[in-house]
Amino acid sequence: MNTNIKTKRAKAAKIRRILTVCFTSLLLLVAFLCFFSALWYVDTFGRTGFDSVIYTLSSGFSGVQSGLLLSYLVGGALPAVLCGGLTALMLFFPETKTFCLKLFGKMRQVFPIRNVIAGLLGLALSLGLITHAAFNVELVDYIASQFQTSELYQREYRDPKDVTVTFPEKK
Repeated sequence: MNTNIKTKRAKAAKIRRILTVCFTSLLLLVAFLCFFSALWYVDTFGRTGFDSVIYTLSSGFSGVQSGLLLSYLVGGALPAVLCGGLTALMLFFPETKTFCLKLFGKMRQVFPIRNVIAGLLGLALSLGLITHAAFNVELVDYIASQFQTSELYQREYRDPKDVTVTFPEKK
């Protein structure tokens, strides 16, 4: 019975590790995709603000030049897939050999990175990349502007019934 419990725990730990690797790898891929897409967008269109990003994404792909799509694939998607894959491979390298360094007077395993530390590093890297991308396309400014109220219309609006429009005699 005791062996059966150990076997179940070992299987559960293996499933947790696989889920952690898959989730963190997917998160890293999305983060790198956001990062490189933001860099590509700013490089291609300039710093136009996030509302133009929304307009560009919502306008559809009809009439888009094939060169622009190819430019995105080479400048945005491909680097994201490569960096995401390499980073996931480095964080979750199979434990066939270990590399240790003497740190703080003790021998410590440096590579492969332990599961918990690798997950935390992947999460921190993802948050950093997504934050950088958000500031790069001015998402933070866009969100802040959505919560600001303007008195422009209350101050400048004139009811057409109350205003007489006069035209000059000579154009």
